[in-house]
Order: sequence, then structure tokens, then C-alpha cells
Amino acid sequence: MFKKNLCYLNTQIKKLGIFDEIIFSKVKKGQIVSKVEGIENLENPDLFYQNLEQYDYSSQNQLYNSSFAFLDTYILPLAIKEYVSKDESRFINKKFKGRYILKSLKIEDDVSIIEDSGKDIKREIKQVKETQIRSQNYQNAPYLVQRMVKNPFIINNKLVELQCLVGIVSTDPLIVIFNNGYTVISENEEKNQDDFKSFDWLKSEIINSFKNIKETQLIQVEEKIKAAITYSLLSVKSKISIKKGQTQVLTFSFQMDKNFNPFFVGVKNQSFLKDQPNMHFDGMNNFIQDYLDAVLGLHSYTGEEIILKQKENQQFVCDYIKRGQCKVLINDASQTNYIKENLDLIQTWQIPKINQVKYQQLIDKNGKKLNKIKTYYFNTAIWPKKSILPNYLQELKLKYSQNYQKQFDQDMIYRIINFGNKMNITGQYAITTQPHQYHLCDKLTYKQSIESYDKNVNPLQDIYNSSFANPEQYDLDFSNLKGNLSESEKKFLEQKKEGMWILKPSGSKQGIGIKLIYDVSVIEKALIYKRDKKKLLNELQLNDIPQSERQYTLQKYIENPLLLDGKKFDYRQFAAVVCTDPLIVVFYTGYTRKTLVDYDRFAKSKYVHLGNRQVQWSLPEYKNVSSRFDYNMIRDEFKDKLIKDNKGFSEQDFEKMETKIKAGITYGLLAFKEKVIPRKGDTQLFAVDLILDDQYNPYIAEFNRFPYLKNTPSLQRIFPNMVMDWFDIGAALYAMDNKEILARSKQDPFFFCELARDKQLCINNTLLNEAADYNFLDTIDLSQIKKPQYKIYEESDIEQYYIDNQHLIKKQEKQNKIQAKDKHIDL
Repeated sequence: MFKKNLCYLNTQIKKLGIFDEIIFSKVKKGQIVSKVEGIENLENPDLFYQNLEQYDYSSQNQLYNSSFAFLDTYILPLAIKEYVSKDESRFINKKFKGRYILKSLKIEDDVSIIEDSGKDIKREIKQVKETQIRSQNYQNAPYLVQRMVKNPFIINNKLVELQCLVGIVSTDPLIVIFNNGYTVISENEEKNQDDFKSFDWLKSEIINSFKNIKETQLIQVEEKIKAAITYSLLSVKSKISIKKGQTQVLTFSFQMDKNFNPFFVGVKNQSFLKDQPNMHFDGMNNFIQDYLDAVLGLHSYTGEEIILKQKENQQFVCDYIKRGQCKVLINDASQTNYIKENLDLIQTWQIPKINQVKYQQLIDKNGKKLNKIKTYYFNTAIWPKKSILPNYLQELKLKYSQNYQKQFDQDMIYRIINFGNKMNITGQYAITTQPHQYHLCDKLTYKQSIESYDKNVNPLQDIYNSSFANPEQYDLDFSNLKGNLSESEKKFLEQKKEGMWILKPSGSKQGIGIKLIYDVSVIEKALIYKRDKKKLLNELQLNDIPQSERQYTLQKYIENPLLLDGKKFDYRQFAAVVCTDPLIVVFYTGYTRKTLVDYDRFAKSKYVHLGNRQVQWSLPEYKNVSSRFDYNMIRDEFKDKLIKDNKGFSEQDFEKMETKIKAGITYGLLAFKEKVIPRKGDTQLFAVDLILDDQYNPYIAEFNRFPYLKNTPSLQRIFPNMVMDWFDIGAALYAMDNKEILARSKQDPFFFCELARDKQLCINNTLLNEAADYNFLDTIDLSQIKKPQYKIYEESDIEQYYIDNQHLIKKQEKQNKIQAKDKHIDL
């Protein structure tokens, strides 16, 4: 047995500079090295599986992902007290079945196989780690935990492992060739190697030994292996340095199951080959010779010349591969790769069952079987025990836990929790996306998020941006009276401002602290007086507001709102975030919230201008007035009302208005996506309050993180189904591995809608599915949505205003008389 360095397999190669330990900065121009800079992102399992997961989410390929050939794998650090890493979070949420291998990534002999024979795999692995910690034996960290192939293929009572050779013949541009290599026949799972055979020998042996196996099935094995290797290389391609003269041979290892599904088990650098007495077959020698010929041939051209040659001759690379079959996995000179060229074949493949969560197990005769969640805890101040969601959880036989402190115990991860800071605790199923929700619900942060998205990310630019569905707004900071004016404050002072505005505390909810600004010069003066604390406080009446809470968003008031029965209303919709890793959001229609008094632009009354429930409740005559009518209308009632009361308004017009609403909410969520940190188990139900102008243009007033969800005669028709859908879909996605979510999403972006009470409605109203690269904006013609124009009324317009609105006043007087007569109420 002896070693042959690749550079000496061909006597023509005397110019090669081979470095056993490559120091890339010392490689001279014109030399060829048998190492690619950045290839450690493929060879190092810790880096590789991170890159693979990132590529799963970023890849534009809709038909192939890592679920087809890569086993469930986790990289776990050794010395930790709590599970805090992303992989740890995925690991502790996994419901383990089968056998797993636990091995050190540093010490080759530190390997053990964990049998799932009624034991808790997670506890067993934790015990192994704690033993290492106590002995202070840290050099073995980190550990790889990987699912073993279920029902591995065995021939002659021996395990079979496929060793496939891959040659990177150029990185400028990247060109990779493939050889199906050889097989290693092992006595046991510790891989005590005792025999080497060619792949052709294996095919022949299988066909002779198994009568029902066809050669086409074995050809599929090779095709699936080529796809897996290509996908691996594409996942690290951005990390590979583009330099002339870099080459490398890699060995990819695969195991098969009895259904002939190949699974990736490892990759290593092959800078030399061991010459085995029983490994002399032409395929191996031919590949090495072809690899070296291609390396030398391509090295004689610049990157630009290779691209030009490839355009002139599509077989340019293959012309160097004369001994064996030309199997090119990646050729950036022609912008092709194996997956891209074989999509018709790939779409016929199924994800191996070992990588599929048994989705139907989540569904039983009662509706939804939440097999990972046994108990729950709620902050009863936010979710009273008798409200919709707690009632539903009790119907599902989940137990309420009163032990608030136990929610931080990693052994009690199957718990629904609601607490203020989840930054350092991961893995639990949570009904809030705290603290990331503030990027939507905090007025100031939301404004900054959409502006940042407009400027730095938005691919639509002038076609559609935040101004199409959000009122003009500025952030004002009156907490710091010593600093300079902010850019937003300067911008406000530089531009002419007219009409009525509304001033909202940045972090408030339920209408608390909102101020109506009838004369915008008040704000201008306040900014000018910013150095004069006394004048500022008097001007804006801020004496009773703590200094830390004096951050505001100034928002343009919609002066020509669409009215219902002469009254202003807002239209509350819902966005159900059912998953943040990946981000998946479903839209639910809500209800109108009408004021109890008639609208008058020039009335100086919050009851006229603010539809918030808390504001209307504070109306002195609330009980008397509210008893006369139900001021909440759900979608279909609202649609019928608009069609009836507004001549020329049709059902198609309502659908166009609803499309604008969903577009605006989707845009806000896309800005939110740029800020949110993906985290398993985070969900949230947001309310979105909108104002409609008299041209049926929607404006987002705000997002709310704790919407009102109690049942009333009107709202009980929408709340229960919406809340139960949100929980069922979120819990199902929580129970699924990320790869399964990704795989199912690429097959069907709306697969989770199987769990919704109205499947088609869920499909129609899905706003985002990051795993499928789906967002609602891509499905509509944005050119049909026009940017709305503000209507401005000044004090000098008051006479004309009443002239313009006489028809509304007369109409309302007539309706009031009819209602009084019918109900014998003296209005």
C-alpha cells in the first residue's frame, strides 16, 4: 500500500506547486494548488450545515432542497448550561424517533450510537455532555448529532457506503466534475472497512441478487447523488474564493436505505488517494487522469477566456474529459448546474419518508392533535381564563399550569408562554413574538421600519411603497430637550404642512394619550420652543406626561373619511403570524368600529374623530346611545352596506379595496421581516386598524399586539374560528422540523391551510410564506393601485365644507327620524 500524490499521477505535471498546509497569501501567480480557499465551509460540519440551512431559505429553486438527501442533523456545543443556540432550540423541540449517531467533530474515536428504545435521546445526550463537562474534557467539542439511515441497504449482510469523487477543476469560473466513484463494504456501523468495489460492480450485484430491482432504479440513485452534491456546493459557493489555479478533489459519502434513497453522511478533502490492492478499476484511474487534464487545460486560459470558449463550444469542458463520461455538476462559464438542467426529472422525486414529519398525526377526530404541547401558562391579565383561546385549549385537554417560574425550565418546553423578554430562552411555543412585535406595534419603530424598507430594500420603488397605504408621518422627540432636532423634525419644519393632524404616543395602545391637532402650527411652535421647556410643555399640554414617554408620531389625519350612516369608523383587520422561522402570515377580515356620534371635520371632539372602543366607552351617554344600534359590522355586512348606500359602488369595487388593504398590510410585514429574528415557536395575532377615505383608499392607522378578542353578538361570528385557526396552524408548524416546512412549502405554499376551518379562504388570504418565497404583492397588478391624494380643509373652508356635506346631514336626519319612529325613541 502506498500513497500517490495527485500531482505525480501524470508525468506532464512538473509545474504544480502542491502545499500540504496551504497558506494562500504565499501562493505565487501561475501556480496550481490542490486546495480551494473557503472550502472549509463544506468540509467543516458546523459551517456546512449552517450554510445548507441558509441556502434552503434563500434558494430560488422551488423543486429541490436539503430534505431530499440530508439527514436530520444538529451541531451542539459541549459546555453549556442552557439551550440558547438556534440548533439547540431545534434539537430540544424535536420529537426523536429512530437511531442517532453522536460524535465529536474533533476527536475521531469519540463516537457513540444512541438507540431509541424507550429512552429519552435528549437526556442521554445531555448526560454524555455533562460527563465531559465534569471531567473538564472540552477538547472534544462540538458534537454532531445525526439521524441514522432507517433500514439501511445491506448486501451479503454487510453495509454499503458510496464514495463519490468530485473534482473542482476551476474556481474562476467555478467548474465541477463528478465520478460515481466506488463502494465501501463494511462489517458494521462503526465502518470497519474490509472491501472496495466499483459502482458498476454494485449495480450488477444488486440486479443479480434482487429480482425485483430494475437498473433504472439504480440510475436514479446516481442522479439523486449528483443533485445532492450540486446542492451542497451551491450552498457554499458564495464562500469560495474566486482565484486562478485553485483545484481540489473531494469525496462525498452516501448511504442508501432499502428504497434506494441515498443520504449524505459526510465530505472530506482527498488531496491523495490510497492505492488499495483490490481497488484497481479503470473508472477511478480514468477520473483522476481526466481531472488533471481538465485542470491543466483550463489553467492555460483566463476566466474571461474560459467563458468565451464555452459560448463558442458548449462541449469545451468535456473536450478535456476523454477517458470517462463527462459529468459536469456546475459550470459557471455557461451559468448551468445539474439541478437547473434536470428540473423535469427532479419534480418526479419524493422526499424520503425518514425526513417527513407525519403531518396527519397532527389531525385526529377532534380536529387537531397537538402532540408536542401538554400544558400551558397564560398571563391572565391579557388572556383571561374564560376567553376564547384558553377555552379552546381546555377543549383540547391541555392542562393549565400555575407555576409561572417553571416556564423557564428547559425540561418543560411544551408550554405556551407569554412574558416580556424571550431573548435568551428559545424553543418554547409562545403566543407573542416579543420583543420583535414592536417593529409593528410601536408607532415610531414601525414608521422607521417602513421608511428603511422603502429606502434600502423595496424592489418596487415608485411602483409601490409605504406611502400608498400609510399616512404621512413624522417622529417627534420631546423627551430630550438638549439634543439637536432630528432629521424627521427638520423635514417636518422644512415642508409646508396644512390641515388636521393626529399626535400619537409612540408606545401607547387603546387610544391612550392621542391628541388631535387642529392647527398644525402648534407642532411647529413646539419644535421651535424645544429649547424652552416651559413654553413647550404648555403648548402641547405635556406637564402630566413623564419625560421618558414624550416620544410621538405625528400622523396626517384623513379629513375626508368614508362614513357609515354619517359617522366615522375604522376597519379592523387581522394578521395571524403563525410562524417566524420561516415567516408565515395569514390575513383575516375583521369588523368596522363606528363612532357613536356624527362626523364633523370641524368638531373639536375626540368622540367624533376617534373610533377606539376605549374612547367611545368614555362617552357620557355611551350606554344610552350604544343600545340603539350594533356599531360593529363584519365583512359581508360592511360590503352590502357600501353597495347599498353608495351609488355605483359594486362588489368588484369592494374586492379592489380589499386588495389594497392586503397589499398595504403585506408591505408592512415585509418591513417587519427585515427586523425580526427567526425563532422557533413564536407566533402572534396582530390587529391592523385602517381608515378609509371617501375614494375607498385604505390607510394603516396602526398595528396592535393585544387586540380585543372577547365575544359579542357580532364578533362571535369571526373570533372563534380565527383564533382557533391561528393556534392550530401555529402549533402544527411548531411541531414540524424547519426542513419539513420548507419542503412542503416549495411543493405547496399553502399546505398549512389544510388545518384551517376554511381552506380556500386561508389560501386566498395568505400574505407571506418566506419558505416558498411567496408574498401577496407578487400576485397582483400593482400598477392598478394609485397613490391616494389628501383632501385638506382649513378653518377658512368651514362654510364650503357644510355646503359640500349637506346631503350627508340631510340623509342622517332622515334616518334618525325613521329609527326613532320604529323604536319609539325620542332622539
